[in-house]
Amino acid sequence: MVEPEISEVHQVSAGPERGEGPAWKAGVLRRFHIPEALMVLGVVLIVAFAVLWARQGHEDAGLPAAVQPTPFPTAAPPTPTPTPPPTETPVPGAPATVALPTIPRSTPAVATPAPATSPPTRIVIPAINLDAPVVEVGWKVVERDGQTTTEWEVADYAAGFHI
Repeated sequence: MVEPEISEVHQVSAGPERGEGPAWKAGVLRRFHIPEALMVLGVVLIVAFAVLWARQGHEDAGLPAAVQPTPFPTAAPPTPTPTPPPTETPVPGAPATVALPTIPRSTPAVATPAPATSPPTRIVIPAINLDAPVVEVGWKVVERDGQTTTEWEVADYAAGFHI
């Protein structure tokens, strides 16, 4: 077997060294240009919004130069002499105005129903076809999960009137 000479031995490296070859440059482009581009885009957007805001005329948006006291209403000074009411002066050639007679109107008196002194006994609503008796119901004390609480009773097949 023939041994190769040292001049014929090729060195094998794990990859391109920093600063060498197109693979390293492509990685740099991918790794460093995207964040820089996003930062530049952010700066451009901030400047654009600042210009738009300035064009809208927000110069007076700050605090006023001097704070003025809030004016409050004062009473009008009394007039020394009463002013006479204006008088009508007839215009020649104008038709005379005639006051119309007032017609008494009779509005039917709507009687306000007196409040009920006893509880209701029946509920009727024809629009929804409801006709049911009304039963007085109360509440009861129950114990749930070790706690005492109150619960309203429910009327069976009737409308409940809670007292």
